[in-house]
Amino acid sequence: MFQLGNLGMAMSHHFTTRTTLAFIHGWDIFSNKLKFTKKPIAPHIEAIQEILKSSRRLLSHPLLLPTLFLRRHLTRAEDMRRQLSSMTAEIEKAIGVTQTARLSGRTVQDQRIVEEVKAMVLGEKPRIHTTARISTTATDVINMKGTLEWDEEYVKFLRRVNDDVKAHPREAHTPPEADLQLCGFIDLLERDAQSISSYATRMQSRLELQFNVLYNLIAQAGNSLNMQQSTQAGQVAAQAGMDSTAMKTMAVVTMIFLPPTFVATIFSMSFFNWQASSSSGDDGGAEPTVVPQFWIYWAVSLPLTIAIVIGWRVWWYFQKAYYETKFLTPEEHVVYEDRSRGKSRDRSRERSRDRTHDPRRRRSRYQV
Repeated sequence: MFQLGNLGMAMSHHFTTRTTLAFIHGWDIFSNKLKFTKKPIAPHIEAIQEILKSSRRLLSHPLLLPTLFLRRHLTRAEDMRRQLSSMTAEIEKAIGVTQTARLSGRTVQDQRIVEEVKAMVLGEKPRIHTTARISTTATDVINMKGTLEWDEEYVKFLRRVNDDVKAHPREAHTPPEADLQLCGFIDLLERDAQSISSYATRMQSRLELQFNVLYNLIAQAGNSLNMQQSTQAGQVAAQAGMDSTAMKTMAVVTMIFLPPTFVATIFSMSFFNWQASSSSGDDGGAEPTVVPQFWIYWAVSLPLTIAIVIGWRVWWYFQKAYYETKFLTPEEHVVYEDRSRGKSRDRSRERSRDRTHDPRRRRSRYQV
């Protein structure tokens, strides 16, 4: 991309001798290569000389050189507009299907376009590169619009100066045809500046649209990824809930069977007397198989088991209250209580519904 406003001129005109003295400064006045990119380019002096050769009838007009410089400036603006338009079309093709893409045979059903857009949105480097291209191109368009606004003001300045020149007492040698031709030339340059500026405004709108499309695509990709993650998190939570239920079941079963086992082990209890039963069978007598002290086992193990279960339940209640107080906010605590109450109400409703729909219970309600 070349710079648009890269030359200037300071001039003076002598009305008596009808001579114009101008000082030209800037880049690429005589050089045939760009300063930074080293790309070949036509020097400004060659283009100005060609325009001077085609405008010999206006050589005596004081505003010929300023008008030619404006023409050169707008010529470079048109070249810059073509480059920016090409870059905008490339950005549109990279993001999705546009009017330009349809004219080139690309449709929204084209699977290749879908894959390209998906790779661009999901890939970090292509996404950053596309965003940077849009921002850079939009900045260049905005800068060009500012320069074209200056060109339009410069046209108004040329008209004011031309009116002052015609009102000068010593300016009586310029033919009316030459002045009319120069005024028409200035009007043409004004229309060119307005046309390029209008096209730049449309390019800016197109770039803003593509930036919004890119933002929406990234947002949709992010939402899709969040949905996948939430689904996976739900599966993990369900699996964790199943594991927690299994662990609780094992803990409760162990808690119920461990105290009786502990009591039987620590007292070395023997509940059945198999030797006595076999000897009595040989003698023909009937001896009891269960030992007489069997009731001691139940008298000790049952209260111990009940006490342990009640103690575990009390401990669990206080641990739950401690967790809710320490880790949950008041709002979350209210929501948690509402959910618990809702679950209990749902359970009671299900029980009442089961009783209502049970034909045996429904019959018993009306029997006397």
